[in-house]
Amino acid sequence: MTPPATLADWLTLVDRRETHIAIIGLGYVGLPLALLFSEARFRVTGFDIDPTKVDTLNAGRSYIHRIEPEHIAAAQASGFQATTDITKLHAADAILICVPTPLKPSPRTPAPASSSSSKAPPTPVPPKRSSSPPSNA
Repeated sequence: MTPPATLADWLTLVDRRETHIAIIGLGYVGLPLALLFSEARFRVTGFDIDPTKVDTLNAGRSYIHRIEPEHIAAAQASGFQATTDITKLHAADAILICVPTPLKPSPRTPAPASSSSSKAPPTPVPPKRSSSPPSNA
């Protein structure tokens, strides 16, 4: 699919539910958001670095007590899939990032990333497919 040329083209794809949504982070924010997009008939790929979460979701179960297995099954029927493979995100038209924000203890304001996982260099997401060949310049 060729990327939309204008905002109007993009909105048409959204209205037709032809956009592919990717959500990074399948916790208390990301998973419900993925389910809402699936319920709205978007194709959704969820990415998480935790293979247990991904395996649980792909087995049709939930690790969040308010989310029933029926919700996961309905999303899967709409095309939802979870993955730990970041390269699966290259096909997405929109990527939403739902990861925790570290907070300072007092006052509770955003803090610079301090967890060990945030110090790792980011893994690049391959560029979205294009209809034009790359230039040799």
